[in-house]
Amino acid sequence: QVKVNAASVPSTLGGGQHGHLGLTTNATTYARIASTPYVRPTAPAPLGPNNVGTAAQISENRRTYNLAVARYHQANHIEKTILNQLQEALDETILMTLLHEDAGTITSSI
Repeated sequence: QVKVNAASVPSTLGGGQHGHLGLTTNATTYARIASTPYVRPTAPAPLGPNNVGTAAQISENRRTYNLAVARYHQANHIEKTILNQLQEALDETILMTLLHEDAGTITSSI
């Protein structure tokens, strides 16, 4: 069910045909179903004061940056939703070694 849910969220990552399934499988498994690897978005570097150029260039830099930030946040949100789904579905004794002691959240691979 977790994989179905991840795949149901539209994404252009990994070729765009399998949503965010790449968040729930390893690269080898994903490569069996998609010719384009799923590359999890990383946090983009801030634009900072070096964002110089023409008005059009600065505007494009901001647009690109904002898109990268949105993709990064979306992947994080989907991953947290998947982990919450797993926490609800699995017996707590199974997850005890994976839970952060204070936060009660999963902190490692399942």
